[in-house]
Amino acid sequence: VGHVGLFVGDGKFIHASSARGRVVKTRLNAYSPRFVGGVRLPVTRRKYG
Repeated sequence: VGHVGLFVGDGKFIHASSARGRVVKTRLNAYSPRFVGGVRLPVTRRKYG
């Protein structure tokens, strides 16, 4: 795995595009041939800082 992104809903995710030099929102299906997997992080009520 050489790249990661965050799913933001509605079939889209955000990721840092080295080609564009910024964070972009992209349709997940554009990456489906290369998609390896995903996880849902547990909700925590712990406060930090």
